[in-house]
Amino acid sequence: MKGKGIKKGMVIVLLISVWGFFFLRLGHIQIFRNGYYSKKSHKQSVKKIIVHPERGKIFDRNGKLIATNIKTKTLVAFPRKIKDKKKTALILSEHGYGSFDNVYRGIKRNNFIYLKRNLEKNPPKEIKEIEGIELLQDRKRFYPYGILCSSLIGFVGTEYSGLEGLEFEFDSLLGGKPGWSYLQKSPSGVLYPHPALQVKSPKSGKDIVLTIDVDIQSIVLSELEKVLDDTSAKGGIVIVINPKTGEILAMVNLPGYDPNHPLQYDKKLWINRSISELFEPGSTFKIVAATAAIEEKVFKLNDVVETGEGVTIVGRVKIKDAEKHGPLTFVEFVQHSSNVAAVKIAKKIGKNKFYCYERSFGFGARTKIGLPGEEKGYIGNPIHWTPLKFATMSFGQGVSVTALQLVFAYSAIANDGFLLKPLLVRSIISSKGDTLYTSTSCMVRKVMKEETAHILKKILVGVVNCGTGRFAKIDGIEIAGKTGTAEKSKPVIGYEKGEYIASFIGFLPVQDPQLLIGVFIDEPKGLYWGGYVAAPLFRKVAQRIICLEDYNNKVVSDFIVKSTKMEPNETIKDN
Repeated sequence: MKGKGIKKGMVIVLLISVWGFFFLRLGHIQIFRNGYYSKKSHKQSVKKIIVHPERGKIFDRNGKLIATNIKTKTLVAFPRKIKDKKKTALILSEHGYGSFDNVYRGIKRNNFIYLKRNLEKNPPKEIKEIEGIELLQDRKRFYPYGILCSSLIGFVGTEYSGLEGLEFEFDSLLGGKPGWSYLQKSPSGVLYPHPALQVKSPKSGKDIVLTIDVDIQSIVLSELEKVLDDTSAKGGIVIVINPKTGEILAMVNLPGYDPNHPLQYDKKLWINRSISELFEPGSTFKIVAATAAIEEKVFKLNDVVETGEGVTIVGRVKIKDAEKHGPLTFVEFVQHSSNVAAVKIAKKIGKNKFYCYERSFGFGARTKIGLPGEEKGYIGNPIHWTPLKFATMSFGQGVSVTALQLVFAYSAIANDGFLLKPLLVRSIISSKGDTLYTSTSCMVRKVMKEETAHILKKILVGVVNCGTGRFAKIDGIEIAGKTGTAEKSKPVIGYEKGEYIASFIGFLPVQDPQLLIGVFIDEPKGLYWGGYVAAPLFRKVAQRIICLEDYNNKVVSDFIVKSTKMEPNETIKDN
């Protein structure tokens, strides 16, 4: 009896010890490890879902939608629910949703995979019936005008962040701020909302209104396409601005790409060549020498600056004009685009002063337009200029510029001597419709006296009326402009044989400039001079723009523009 009592006591002690241990352990967990296990339980039973915000829209100056968002569907897989993974991978691969190996590997290794995002059409019934394959609501950035504004707007990636153009530069504004929500997870893995769990609403992105006019952009694109086809040119750039405000009304680069399907195009087409492609400007650069000469009173307008020989020697190099001419006055040097005269004028001005006027026009510095990839160009330091480099620089060789720099340099003449900063964003609007920002014209500096600008306007009018820019002329409207034909430089040294950039930059009407148009044609075949290739394109674009209601009253006053066809009977050469 006594032995049985001892055994019974030992069992009771053992049970009490075990229970005590468990109670102590439970107390330890409750008191000291409560936070750890609460987090672990929360992680297993609750899932945090990121809620993406609505990306801001982009509009042109008249409220036309350039970039927006549309709802789409995305095909996804939940591998845990898929019973026959091999068969599923085979069916998916047969319908073009990836290779068998990639799909099968993804289904085996992941709990969730995207099969195809932003479907253009619903998947076949055979796929929709597979357990574990589901269609989810998704979103997609959509560009209604396709190629029209691609070089400006850019595009977004699969994660909805900007990768090029305005979409990249203003990503933080357009993108908004994401929110989040916690969803309860059932034992089977199904997620559902729970009122006790936290939710943070996303903040939609801001809308951006541009200075661009889609109607002008469309005119430029259609006319540029025709010229590239007619001349078999490699590409082209056309920029249209309001020289009084600095607003960019159109900026077109060809060849372009469709931002709705950017990966179908060469990545080189994604860049905005108006601001990122450097080239030697040729004779359009002669405004630097002309401006400096007038400002510094080096020559009077009727002074003979070139005796008619059409040739000058710098060191061992002979510089010649493109065609023979008689003696040229200062005014005629610009109208006939004489390289020899430009060299002689620059020599009188001197290196240091010439450099100051280059910088004053904005060459060698970025315009700060607010787009990614802008280049500042190259003019060098006058200390390192050889006599030959200085000579060729006077007529636009040995320097590099962007198309936008040249356009705004000419805007300083049109705007009575004041250089303005380019404006591309007109306003920024909140998701509630409140205007957060409105752009205003910003003067960079005064480049020349108003009197000098008026003299240059008259000289550039002569270029169009009786000089190398005759094919830019529109009856009844006074136009000022300058042609250019520049040899394309090689990557290291020298020039590409037979490869040129033909250009024309002009503004109208001269009395009160409302439009300034820069035209640049890359490697036109056949007749390649700026006066023959670029000037007629300027004319066609200008004629169509001033027929638009918004610009007709600004440009045309007491006459009706007649669309007359001009057939050149002679070749217009310029340097």
